[in-house]
Amino acid sequence: MVDIRVGQTTVPNPLIGLTQAAAEAALEEADLLVAYLPSAYSPDYDVGTIMAADVTEGADIDPGTTVTLTVSRGASPAGGFAFINDFSFAF
Repeated sequence: MVDIRVGQTTVPNPLIGLTQAAAEAALEEADLLVAYLPSAYSPDYDVGTIMAADVTEGADIDPGTTVTLTVSRGASPAGGFAFINDFSFAF
C-alpha cells in the first residue's frame, strides 16, 4: 500500500552523495528550495558532493520547503577530520 499525502512532495532519494548541481536539480524538480550550511571537510565524500541534509531522503514534505544541505570540501588538507553534525531527522 502506498500512502501519498495530498499536496506533498517527496525529498529526492538519494540526495546525500550527489554533486551540488545534481542535488539542486533534483530538489527543484521536486518543487523544493535549497539553502546551504558552510561546507565542511570529510574524507567520506568527494569535493562538491552533498554530505548532509536537514530532511530525510524520501520523506514527504510540503512543496516550497527549504532543504538545507552541506557540501563536502573533501578530506582535510591536514589529514584531520572535521564533520559537522548530521541534521537529518525523521518526520
